[in-house]
Amino acid sequence: MPAFLIVHSKLTDSDAFEHYIKAAGPSLERYQGTYLLGGSLSEVLEGSHDKDRTVIF
Repeated sequence: MPAFLIVHSKLTDSDAFEHYIKAAGPSLERYQGTYLLGGSLSEVLEGSHDKDRTVIF
């Protein structure tokens, strides 16, 4: 069954994030997962939040 994981996050430690990217790759491959969208550009249309990145797997 297909599923989507949507992550809204705030990047505070670039070095730790690089480590996460390297560690996440094998997990995605194991379960045939893919990155669908990732980036730091977003627009809040309703409400508010302090996150600066959105990634969809």
